[in-house]
This record gives sequence, C-alpha cells and structure tokens, in this order.
Amino acid sequence: MEAALEKFSTPGHEQTRSLLLWWMGFDPRPGWTWTQNGGRGNTSVVVEPKHVAKVITQWLRVRNAVAHGHTTIHSLAVLTAVRDPNSSEKAKSAPTLRLTDAIDCAAFFRSIVRLTADAAALHLGQPSRHGTKSPHSLSGCTSRTAASLRTRPPPPAQGDS
Repeated sequence: MEAALEKFSTPGHEQTRSLLLWWMGFDPRPGWTWTQNGGRGNTSVVVEPKHVAKVITQWLRVRNAVAHGHTTIHSLAVLTAVRDPNSSEKAKSAPTLRLTDAIDCAAFFRSIVRLTADAAALHLGQPSRHGTKSPHSLSGCTSRTAASLRTRPPPPAQGDS
C-alpha cells in the first residue's frame, strides 16, 4: 500500500484506478461515459473512458511541463492553440498556455471528480451527492469548438461549486 501511495504524487488515471480497485473494489472508468451536445453541426458526441483517460494524460503532461520548468510544452490536443484553426503552424508546434486552457482543465477535472464520486457513492450503496441515479445520465455541455467538446465533460449541476 505504501508503495502505491508513493507513486501518487502526480497520479495518472491508471494509478488512481489501481488504488480505488485495491481499496474498495471500485473501477471509476464505467462512470466516464456520457453523451453531450455537439457543436459545429454535430448533434451529439459520446465521450468514453478511453478518451477521458487520454485527456487526463494530456493535461498531466501539461502540468508536468509547467511544474518542471520546461521551456516548451508538447503540442497536445487539449490546448487551445493546437485546436484553433487560425493558429499558425509555429504556434501549434510550440503552443503557449492560455487562460481558456486553465479554465478548460479545471472544468474537465471538476466534472471527472464529480462523475467518479457519484459512481463511487452508487458502488457503496450511498446516495449520489449530485442526485444522479446513474453516472451515465449526465448530458448537456455545449462547447466552443468541436475539438474542445471532446475534452470536456458536462458542466457541474446547478448550485454545485
């Protein structure tokens, strides 16, 4: 157990899943599936655990680059400069962080934490804090671009902070 916790300084999705499985027999990934409103002509998009894991990994790569003082950040799809069709190739290959990236990152992790907490409560036979009967019943985020909608789950429920 101590060895597992030592690896938890900046946990990825697999370290978190392993700890939850060991500790309470709970796999958070099934709760990471939802349908949300699309953008730019898309009616809806199904977001699945494999994609959520990929987005978590990308945000952690950004976090590590910032925390360790790297001079450049990898070109990752979660970053606005990379997704923006008006960005130059230079900006896409060596993106800078924008305020919108911080907002998107925080919203993404808040939502994943909420989904995971609700699924864990259901796993333990407890009521969900957010009143969802199933983590799969969440829907509804309209995002700024088609690419960004695939990186962000629905916003927190009304009255949620």
